[in-house]
Amino acid sequence: MPRRKRKREPVERSKTRQDVRLKRGLPPGTIVHTGERKLQNARVTMIRFDSDTWNEEPVDLSGPCPMSPDSELTWINVYGLHDTAIIERVGGWFRLHPLEMEDIANTKQRPKREIFDEHILLIVRVFGFCPDSPMDSEQLALVITRNGVVSFQEGDGGIVFDPLKDRMKSAMSRFRKLGSDYLSYAILDAVIDQYFFTLEWLDERIEGMEETLIDSTDEHVLSRIHEQRHQMIAFRRAVWPVRELVAELERAGEPFIGEDTRIYLRDLHDHLIQIIDGIESLRDILSGMIEVHLSSVSNRLNRIMKLLTVISTIFIPLTFLAGVYGMNFEFMPELKWRYGYGLTWLIMLGIAAGMLVMFRRKKWI
Repeated sequence: MPRRKRKREPVERSKTRQDVRLKRGLPPGTIVHTGERKLQNARVTMIRFDSDTWNEEPVDLSGPCPMSPDSELTWINVYGLHDTAIIERVGGWFRLHPLEMEDIANTKQRPKREIFDEHILLIVRVFGFCPDSPMDSEQLALVITRNGVVSFQEGDGGIVFDPLKDRMKSAMSRFRKLGSDYLSYAILDAVIDQYFFTLEWLDERIEGMEETLIDSTDEHVLSRIHEQRHQMIAFRRAVWPVRELVAELERAGEPFIGEDTRIYLRDLHDHLIQIIDGIESLRDILSGMIEVHLSSVSNRLNRIMKLLTVISTIFIPLTFLAGVYGMNFEFMPELKWRYGYGLTWLIMLGIAAGMLVMFRRKKWI
């Protein structure tokens, strides 16, 4: 008996189950990296700046915490979440709870916000893409303190954060005058700007599929639509909680968030609403594309069946005549008639032509 082929599980569900197996049996607060992205060498850098100076340098993990209460505004970047020892070391500097460090290492974490006495923890997803590659995303965790921000990134974040660093170098930039709350806003703004680019990239891909959908006979069209739909669902799942996160930061009473920064957060919230509206529109378009594709396939099948039905209907009376004169009974007078064969052909061709004319008049063909 042939072995039944096992149905392949969706990639996201398989990864989730793998993450659960990695953490099964471990106590809460155990730092376990659950992602697949690994940098060649994890590192920590620090950016110090004020109204007059700007400096970026590597951080010595064997020394004390480089961010002191009376230091300049500081942005510490941790690149590479697979090195849990670095997460534990930096987390110890800022007295992060073990559950916080566990969430930082868990790269499948849902975007969230946690408030503590000395800091705020934010977790969001950063999206990136290439023209001929599938959509990719990585986790970004931000720890906001009174005089600085600590970011934990899976990758190097060059596409998103390099323009932000270039702005920080300018002496006229607002970064030089405002505090850590504005810095955290600027980081979130860079992430959400990337959401706009991701949405535009998805829109272009869907538009390209839509133009060739109706006339396409490719058997893989439906699978490509479903793949695009899964990417849209993953994008929506990452963006939707960020809207709630920004709305909570915007409210009065949040620690480390000044009134001047709340205005910018309000604008950020409006941008997220625009992105979510765009996502919902593209989801509706994808659902409509599936219906159009199924209708197109059904219409093509109906045209084929109609053609075959017409051919079968024409041959029914012809088959009847051929069957009657193919019985070869001894006393059939037409069998020995000199013009019987030719007359039979004329009758059969006349029946076929008459049926074709009737079908044409009724607009069946």
